[in-house]
Amino acid sequence: MKNTVLILAFIMCFTGCQMIPGRNAGTFVPEIKTPAPQRQAERAIQEEIRQSAPQIQTVGITQPTPQRQAVEEMRPTPPPVQDTNAQRTATLDLDDNPTRAFNAHSSRPDYDSLRIIGTGTITANDVIRYVGRSAVIDEGEIRRLIRTYINEARDEGVNHDIAIAQMLHVTHDLTRTGILTGRNRTNNFGGLNSKDVRGWNGSFPTMEEGVRAHIQHLRGYARQNLTGVNRNINPRWDMISHIRGKRQTLGELYRNWSPHNTDAYRWSINSILNDLYR
Repeated sequence: MKNTVLILAFIMCFTGCQMIPGRNAGTFVPEIKTPAPQRQAERAIQEEIRQSAPQIQTVGITQPTPQRQAVEEMRPTPPPVQDTNAQRTATLDLDDNPTRAFNAHSSRPDYDSLRIIGTGTITANDVIRYVGRSAVIDEGEIRRLIRTYINEARDEGVNHDIAIAQMLHVTHDLTRTGILTGRNRTNNFGGLNSKDVRGWNGSFPTMEEGVRAHIQHLRGYARQNLTGVNRNINPRWDMISHIRGKRQTLGELYRNWSPHNTDAYRWSINSILNDLYR
């Protein structure tokens, strides 16, 4: 037995093989050994590859590469998981726009930072494109209405974009015949409330006066006084004396303009502005 082991050991040393334990105790299985110079060359190549290769993310270890980081930054952030029981959908009141559904979780951009005193950019063409063929007044009348808004807003230093969005909300995108057409048209484009205003029935005799009153009422929230360019015809001017000049942005205006339906009113105005600005 000893002679057999010695002979096998001599053969393995001569052939450059290594004896490793086999599956069964007491037995040996030869494993071919790579010559030392070759092993050193392979290790050198592997080390070079390891150093030059980009880092990768391994289990439990985060090693971001610049390329991976750039890709991650470009990847859009997934929306948060929302509890369906917490979602609420409401419809605007009858005095508001019933055709514009309100979703409390809408991802539309908001324009709360728009300042009441400022310069607007919306044109008659923007409004015509927005309302399409649903308006109950023709294109010429729409242009006249928007031109009046732009001029009256300029006289009072008001951002006409806000006023036009409010007008589209109140008129249901220029489809409310009671405001816009007929012998009994109110021309009350701002939706000014006649409650507690003695001697006023909620209407204006002309389109120009309706627009002017709306612009003057809007200015009253941001400034103590009118510019004096036009006579004050706003029937609710005295009704806002306690907050006159204290609301500077659209976001600050919502709660006063629509105290009983603030969230829905805010969503509607933002939705209109978002579509007009496209």
